[in-house]
Amino acid sequence: MKRALQLKPDHVEARTSLGIALGSLGQLQEAIAEFKQATRLKPDFYPAHLNLAHAYQLAGQMDEARAEFAEAARLDPHRAPRPPP
Repeated sequence: MKRALQLKPDHVEARTSLGIALGSLGQLQEAIAEFKQATRLKPDFYPAHLNLAHAYQLAGQMDEARAEFAEAARLDPHRAPRPPP
């Protein structure tokens, strides 16, 4: 995925996939950075917002998590989970 992003740094799906991989390895801050970049590149890309919300939640950044869950719900109210309390 990193090689794909070297060739096409604005590939939102690859950036989101890299964020997922980094998060699964416990590299939450790196994952957050990838998801944030994906949301900057394509602000209406629901998967990036939802994954960013989960990464923030795992990192204990609850205010940021709530904001991203809310944005995901705004983008797709039928798929988005409820934000944490």
